[in-house]
Order: sequence, then C-alpha cells, then structure tokens
Amino acid sequence: MSHNVVGTCVLVGLTVALLVLAVKIGSTVQEQIYDCSIAEFHPDYPKEVKEKCRDLRRKVVIET
Repeated sequence: MSHNVVGTCVLVGLTVALLVLAVKIGSTVQEQIYDCSIAEFHPDYPKEVKEKCRDLRRKVVIET
C-alpha cells in the first residue's frame, strides 16, 4: 500500500472515532428539571428532589 492510502485510512479512522466519542459524551449528559410547586404531591418525583424543594422554600421564606 502506498503511504497516501494508509494516511487516508488512518485519518478516516480517527475521524470516525472522534465522532463516536462526541456522540457518546453528548448522550450521557442529561439535565432533569423539576417543578417545585408540585413536588410535594407528585408521585414520580424522587425523595431527594422533594427535600431540595423544601429547602429552597424554607430559604425563600427566611430571606423575605
């Protein structure tokens, strides 16, 4: 094989690897937004979210 073909294959391989890595990293980052106004009675909200919403409400009451 000539050096030109090997270099092209390496370049294509690295490009594909970088694209796969970028998609993988982008798909693992997720942000979940919860509405604290319904946190107390919503059955699907995790316990940690309900506790954090309570803390936020206490903080707002104390600051005002």
